[in-house]
Amino acid sequence: MAYKHWKDMTEEERTACKTKREEKLKATTELLTKGIEGVMESDAWQTFLVFSSKFYRYSFRNLMLIWMQKPSATLVGSFKFWMKLKRMPRKGTGLEILVPIIKKVDVQDADGNTYQADRCVGFKIGHVFDVSDTDGEPLKENTGISLLKGNDIELYGALCEYAKEKFNIIVQETGRWAGLIINGSCHYNDQVADMIEINNENEPTMKAKTTAHELAHATLHTPAVYHAHNDKSLEELEAESVAFVVMHNFGINSGEYSFLYLASWAGGDDGVKQIEQSGKKIQETARDIITWIEEKYGLVATEDEETEEQTDD
Repeated sequence: MAYKHWKDMTEEERTACKTKREEKLKATTELLTKGIEGVMESDAWQTFLVFSSKFYRYSFRNLMLIWMQKPSATLVGSFKFWMKLKRMPRKGTGLEILVPIIKKVDVQDADGNTYQADRCVGFKIGHVFDVSDTDGEPLKENTGISLLKGNDIELYGALCEYAKEKFNIIVQETGRWAGLIINGSCHYNDQVADMIEINNENEPTMKAKTTAHELAHATLHTPAVYHAHNDKSLEELEAESVAFVVMHNFGINSGEYSFLYLASWAGGDDGVKQIEQSGKKIQETARDIITWIEEKYGLVATEDEETEEQTDD
């Protein structure tokens, strides 16, 4: 992607840039809902439902448990997960994770009325298996989600500077995840985010998208909310939506990654409704990042790459 500096632009060019920025913010948010709808109708989504390898999400705590037991793990699933793929886990190779115990409990609403609701009342030990500890049919290739490729160092650097200058957040690359499907994480000091970790194995363009994603968490979500992610997380949907809008503004098409990612986290159709509900929050957060990069950091995309989103494999 080619860029030019804000300081080198005329006032007329800057005004046009601001107008275009607002138009793109609105159009890109609408593109998010269309992208998820497209995923739901595509073969890629049907493939994902059967082969959910790279979407198979665990809590941060369970990811760390898996890493401590098998640092070389690359693809992890339950016994039922592997049986659906016609692969048999070997005896004695299970990795322990914490599984929530859900029970119906009495809950009172704001008016004092009592009703029953499902709540987590504790945890029990469960087991998952890495692909290296299973035997059976070969796994399909090129299914599910693919990491972004590209050497967009300028945008990645700008996002790192935004984090540091605006919020005193340090972006640090790390290799501690050792093959697990983790692209980044946000760390908090008390109630304030102070560090973002980025997987050093990814290419700069993917690092940029992940940084934007984690920045959205840092600015929108408290540590309690951030560490309570689950597979229906509105907060995760908001963060990935912000990342998509930011990347799209700078001419980088992350739709192939983001649309499938969003659909998986939001449970499909609910994702469209949730994006509409969080639209203002998504736009304001993305606008702040984009404006700072363009006007303070001085990096402005000179090309408007209008590419058709591809959701089919």
